[in-house]
Amino acid sequence: MLRFAVPLAAAALLAGCSGAATSREGADETRGKELFQQKCGACHALADAGTQGDVGPNLDSAFKFADDQGLEDSTFFEVTLEQMRIPGPPMPDYDEEGTKDYLPEGDRISIAAYVASVAGKPVKQAVTPDETDPKTIFTGSGCGSCHVLSDAGSSGTVGPNLDESDKSFEEALKQITEGGGGMPPYQGRLTEEQIRVLARYVTGG
Repeated sequence: MLRFAVPLAAAALLAGCSGAATSREGADETRGKELFQQKCGACHALADAGTQGDVGPNLDSAFKFADDQGLEDSTFFEVTLEQMRIPGPPMPDYDEEGTKDYLPEGDRISIAAYVASVAGKPVKQAVTPDETDPKTIFTGSGCGSCHVLSDAGSSGTVGPNLDESDKSFEEALKQITEGGGGMPPYQGRLTEEQIRVLARYVTGG
């Protein structure tokens, strides 16, 4: 029964949510996704973001259960935002300016809007199966949210700096295919050839 604890707890929280609603107007879901990957992905699993954190609730499981009960995205948005406004351990305090965890209210709204729009829903295909351009595959797969790579203009700090990486093509190919160390596997999300193209790109091959 433990596997149902998170969805049931989430449903109870959603059902009890009250107070003045916050407008989603001006929310930037693209930025919300990038911030989620950087700030939240180490603790939460969310398929659309490609994150597999297991410290906090699996957001797909939690919100899928609530969605099946007929609750709406607007409720998911309010709950996610409230959790960031009044976090409980081990969630960080996003209110303290000058710290690495600080997030302005606008960024929190963007994260909440993004999570509400994708949690528990089928993953959208970011890269089409016939795409062959390495930079497009890299950016379209969300790699830049976690990695620095000058050629792609990315500055993510969650994963290794790829400009300084000494991984071989074979090592990169295995890492991209199977994932690990906080990185999601791309087998099944990209074609085998796209994974090879990406491995060559990030290793300079």
